Amino acid sequence: MRYIFLVISMLLLGWLKAARLHIPLAHESGSPDIKAPLDIASPAMATAIYGRLGPERRVDYFRFPVTKGSSLQAMLLIPIAAYENGLRAAVKICGPGLPVEGAQAAESEKLLTIIGRTYMLTRSYLEPLPESGQYVVALERLAGEGTYCFCFGDQEGEFIPEMMARVDAMMALDTSHI
Repeated sequence: MRYIFLVISMLLLGWLKAARLHIPLAHESGSPDIKAPLDIASPAMATAIYGRLGPERRVDYFRFPVTKGSSLQAMLLIPIAAYENGLRAAVKICGPGLPVEGAQAAESEKLLTIIGRTYMLTRSYLEPLPESGQYVVALERLAGEGTYCFCFGDQEGEFIPEMMARVDAMMALDTSHI
């Protein structure tokens, strides 16, 4: 029992550490067309993409290159205001070596506070990808509407304060429904 508690605690601490280092990217226009996903040149670079899902935009797509054996460290965080407004989403990874229907990110429900903002960690995928090639991640709205934060990578980069102002503006839209 202690071992299980220790492992879960270490995973949660790892998620927290990874989430704090991510560079924010406001992606207001989204990427709802599977033929035109948002290209991520370096999925290892710690990035937090903020977007919005709702009745008018049910899915966002992201595409990135992977070399065999690389781990995909991806998490879906929903700001607490959007979560309380009912936003729920699934995360599916498609690409070489994965089942035709894709791999689903594991469900969770963990409350996190990162840089003074509260989120619900709802999905995570922390596994090696089986082959080299192009992979696509689909964030699909299941219910509600609001802002999401799709985090991936673990290599630190340069924080851009102006981008956080755009992210804050997106998140403010969710608080107007409370």
